[in-house]
Formats: sequence, structure tokens, C-alpha cells
Amino acid sequence: MSYPFPPVDEFVIVKLSKPESSHKVSLKHHWKSLPDNEGFFLFCKYLQDLLGRPVEALKDEQGNFLHSINVIVGGQTITIVEKDNPGNKAGSAAQNDLADYAKKVSVLEKKVKELEEKIKKDVDGSLLEKLKTSASQVNQLVKTGESLDLIRDRCEKIPVAPNLVKNCFFRAVDVRRPVGYKISTWKAGSALNFETVHPFTRGFEGHYAKEPTDECVTPDAYDTAGEENPVFYGVNNTGPRLSRGGLSSGYLSMKNGKILRITGSRNEGKETALVLPVIPVGSMSKIRCSAWISCLKGCVSFGVGFYHPTWNKPGPFLKSKERPKGCCRTEDCIYWPQKWFKMNDVVDVFNVTSIEGTNNDHSVMLRCFGPSDTDGFGEFEIYIAMPYVAIVEDPEKISIVPHVSEW
Repeated sequence: MSYPFPPVDEFVIVKLSKPESSHKVSLKHHWKSLPDNEGFFLFCKYLQDLLGRPVEALKDEQGNFLHSINVIVGGQTITIVEKDNPGNKAGSAAQNDLADYAKKVSVLEKKVKELEEKIKKDVDGSLLEKLKTSASQVNQLVKTGESLDLIRDRCEKIPVAPNLVKNCFFRAVDVRRPVGYKISTWKAGSALNFETVHPFTRGFEGHYAKEPTDECVTPDAYDTAGEENPVFYGVNNTGPRLSRGGLSSGYLSMKNGKILRITGSRNEGKETALVLPVIPVGSMSKIRCSAWISCLKGCVSFGVGFYHPTWNKPGPFLKSKERPKGCCRTEDCIYWPQKWFKMNDVVDVFNVTSIEGTNNDHSVMLRCFGPSDTDGFGEFEIYIAMPYVAIVEDPEKISIVPHVSEW
């Protein structure tokens, strides 16, 4: 009989309690699709076949079994004991099985550490890209049963909407600052500075040539790279972000593009936000935001408006286990090539029609924070390239971008 449960390798030991014959085990599975009774019955049958011995399920409050396996199912803890031998030998066979699982987990953890080291040395991002693709394919098959190739084929037929952000390549510059970008005046008072820098900075883009010059640095030394000493990624290769034609060099390059550097320090009770130059009007409640981001220190998030319960208490928001949508933190950049994180998120925003906002206060903006481990307060240094924002269709609203003549 086949069961709707993960394979044996997906048991994860959460806690080894005392006495040693008692174990807590968590199954990576959601039980929303099965009624409780049917779910419990199938799970017991599954364990019975797996362990080769009769088992039964008892809730914790019905007894304190010293030789048992506590299993978390759908948020409810149940106790699995051998049906015909609840004595001292009852948990021994199951304990041995779990010990084997523990060994497997230990081996897997070692392999993960080895893989992390390989990723750190993954100069061109090829290994990371393979891992990401593989994981995406598995997740997609699990969720919908549809292959990633079919989804990619469908997505390739969807045209990219025009960017709502003007001067997104930072080609128009006035005394090092990109034209149109402004510091928000709302709750201002913390330090915030921004300027354009050369795309060679921090290895965003590399030197396009057949051979490196004496001034070139290796990809491992990307953090020392700049306009005078670019990274050399290989023969006619400008790097993982823009491999052929970059912002300043390469085949069919625009030549005069830049990237943005934002520095400052966020204090409690003060906002640090950079307002982006966007189209004046439209109707939106969701936006898609994408960019290449490198947080050397601190965090940054895309948003519209400030009236959010976490605006002056960003700690819980920034410390969440999963990366918040539209947000990039220093820790999110670690395993990306040269620590340049690719953001591509859909974010819920205020349902408004004045996209550019009023008085430079309420618009599409980049909100800057200090490190997550200091609750978002303190110093930040953030690099951003090619910011992109588009209005996304909301099934419950009407989403509109005006004719280009109104831009």
C-alpha cells in the first residue's frame, strides 16, 4: 500500500529527551487534505509497515509512556507505542531505527557544510544556479505536478511591462547623484547619503576582454574591485549579472550606466528612505519589484508609504526566518556570487492612484535599515543596480498603468 507521507529520509529528529528510549520526531508534511481520523489511521498503518510491528496512536494526556515515539502531526502531538509489548523492550527497535535516521542526518549535515564551502568558491554562480534550478523543479512538482520547463515556457511568452522607475540605469547624474531620486522628508533626521558609482564596484560587472590587465583582480577579490581595478571573470565575460553587454563595458553595452550606493545610519523614531522617480498616476495594490542588491551592512526594502506597524519597530520584520517579501538583508546575500542578491518579489502595497505620492513622502521608495541583529537600527551600506517596479494585476481590484503620453 502506498501512503501520502514523505520517505524515511524526511524524518527529522527534533529532540532526544530523557530517558533515551523516548524520542520526539517531526514529519515534514501538511495534513490539511486528510480528515483527522483517516490521517491518524493512515499514519499508524504507515509506521506499522515501516517498523514491521503493530503500533497504535495515543494522545499524550492518556498516559506518560517512557518507551515511546512522540510524533507531531498537523500541530497535534501523538504517542506511538508498540501494541503488544509496552514494556522495557517496546522502544528499543524504534530507537535503533531513529538512531539510524540520526546517523543519516549527521551525514547529510556534513555534506551540506561541504556544499556550502563549494558555493563560497562558486565564482561564476554556475553551481548555485544548478542547485536553485533543481530545488525549484522539485518544489514546483510537489506543489502543482507541473514541470518547471512548462512554466518557464509559459513565462517566456509574457512580455515585460515598462519600468515605472525612471532613470533605472542611473545614466542621468547630477554631481554623482542620480537625477530624480530624493530623500524622503517624512520623519527625516537620520543620516542618509546616496551616490552613483562605477559598475565595476564590488564586482557587479567585470572587465570585458580576452585577457586580464595588470590592474584586474580575481573574482575572489571582488570586494576590492572598482573603476580602476575591475574583476576579470574570463574571456569576454562581464560576470554573472550581465555576462556580455554590461552597464559600462562589453558587447553592445550602453557604456554610461551606473549603480547606486546608499549609506547612512537609522535611529529610533526616524525614517531613512529614498524616494524613486516613478510615473505620476495609475491604480495599484500590488507591485513586482526586482533589482540586483548587495547589502554590505544593513537591510533595504521596497515599499509604498510608511504607515506600517513595524515602521519604527523593524526588528521582528527583519529577523523573520523567511526573507520578507521585497526585502534584502546582509544574510540574504551571503551565498550569491560576489554577494549580489537577485530580488524578484511581488509586494502588497496601498491601493492608491497617485504613484509618485505627495511632497516626496509617499511613493515607491527604498527604505534603509541597520543590521537585523540590531533591530534595524544603526549603520547601513547598500548597493543597488537596475531597480525595476511594475504594477501587478490584483484579482479583486482594477490595476491600471496610464498611456505613455501621461508619463
